[in-house]
Amino acid sequence: MFATVTKKYISLIDKVEDMTTYDFLSKCAILLPQIYYFGQLLPDVELLDKNKMDEASYVEWYALLSKKIAKSLGEHNVYMEVFDPVQDKEAIQASLADDLSEIYLELKQSLTNYETGDSLKINSAIWNWKFGILGHCGNHIVSALRPIHRLVFDYMNSEYK
Repeated sequence: MFATVTKKYISLIDKVEDMTTYDFLSKCAILLPQIYYFGQLLPDVELLDKNKMDEASYVEWYALLSKKIAKSLGEHNVYMEVFDPVQDKEAIQASLADDLSEIYLELKQSLTNYETGDSLKINSAIWNWKFGILGHCGNHIVSALRPIHRLVFDYMNSEYK
């Protein structure tokens, strides 16, 4: 189920420029909690293949993707966040485009490995997805959900629908 939801998210991000901000964020509000939920249900596996994305490629993809999403979000891109709500006391400025791009890139690389059908690459994909959901990717999902929820249900009135 996780791979299916991941494919839907990848497709959504790939089509961000073809939809309204409201429609895009409404779909993110549905998919992101599913990714978080199903990601935590992934089996614990031992990492057998330490295949990682080339850092230069990651940075290049991130810059392009983040810019594309930020353009589509416009004034709705920036929000305030307390980075560590357990210890931090001051809010910082954060970006939905940053969150959504980071999620996309972490999921996409492993999806590519998963879809090869090679057992070693499938193992690597599952391990990376689970590791990401419990750490970096999961943090971005949780961070993005609050502003997306507020924008869709509190700030975007009928003119966006």
